Amino acid sequence: MDHHTIASQATVPPEGQAPGSLEHLQAALAQALAQIADLEEEKRQMMLAANHVHWLTML
Repeated sequence: MDHHTIASQATVPPEGQAPGSLEHLQAALAQALAQIADLEEEKRQMMLAANHVHWLTML
């Protein structure tokens, strides 16, 4: 899921919730934080892979 998808989902509240309601904003924030955590993990894995490649080229 890219940042454009997240942004569009954050602006459309779930059924029964008013745009900008506390519940809607909390759900959007939770979704954004989950996406950040996923990206941080992906970054960590890529850095680890890059480190392995670096050490392999040093051999």
